[in-house]
Amino acid sequence: MKKILGSLCLATFLCAGANASEFVLDKIHTSVEFKVKHMMISTTKGSFKKFDAKIDFDEVLKEFKSFSASVDVDSVDTNSDKRDKHIKAADFLNMQKNPKLTFIMQRYEKLSDESGKMHGVLTINGVSKDVVFDVDVNGVASMGAKTKLGFDMKLKLNRKDYNVAKDSSDKTIGNEVEVNVFVEADKK
Repeated sequence: MKKILGSLCLATFLCAGANASEFVLDKIHTSVEFKVKHMMISTTKGSFKKFDAKIDFDEVLKEFKSFSASVDVDSVDTNSDKRDKHIKAADFLNMQKNPKLTFIMQRYEKLSDESGKMHGVLTINGVSKDVVFDVDVNGVASMGAKTKLGFDMKLKLNRKDYNVAKDSSDKTIGNEVEVNVFVEADKK
């Protein structure tokens, strides 16, 4: 009886990950965006144009098995070359020393088939912090021979926790930065 139970437990463990699939970003339909208050009266928005991710998603359980991403600081775009250059400078994101922003998932907390919380480590400006992204799983769809996954990730963070513009007044630049990632990915 113990052998049968042991075999069932092993089979269950092995099958639990059998539905997980690797997905690659469809970069044309993916965006990494942020917004922050400026002078407490307006909102400045920006995005990053170069990024990559490794995604392992279980289509049956509708949950992430692994996720990691990187963003090239040099690709920041706020619709102002002067501002972009300042964001890349040492007092902001310090691109020369820290050319990438990274996120590595530690665990996924499934709330429903459509939502969850992605716990992991976010590194900005050489500073690593535990964060939790809110995730909306928009679904999996087949389009011809392609299977596509769509999901959104949201996070609010304090820029000073990452030594970003730490000497700038919060009356000039808001402390809270809202990050939004909109993802479409193709099954490998």
